[in-house]
Amino acid sequence: ATPDDRRYLLLDEAFLYSYKELTLESLAHLLNLSPRQTQRLIYKKYGTTFVKLRLQSRLNASANMMISSKLTLSEIAEECGFCNYLHYAKGFREAFGMSPSEYRRSVRQ
Repeated sequence: ATPDDRRYLLLDEAFLYSYKELTLESLAHLLNLSPRQTQRLIYKKYGTTFVKLRLQSRLNASANMMISSKLTLSEIAEECGFCNYLHYAKGFREAFGMSPSEYRRSVRQ
């Protein structure tokens, strides 16, 4: 395994499990890279920026929580690291093409 393979695995794990509190600086420290090198590695692997990938990770986690939990949408937004429900709902609509409540209704039918 190459150093990049190890780093790619760490990237995947960070965005899958640590999306709530993940910062570029904490990720760079985990990878033993500078923040700029970390941004380059993310773009090389995922073709997007750190901020967009973190948002995607949080939104995907929230979609999974809607299926598997009875938390309110505001509680889910908070659990996934969003500062407020309006910010969460806007990002969710842009990513999934429907509001969080519409999504939750559609997956429960």
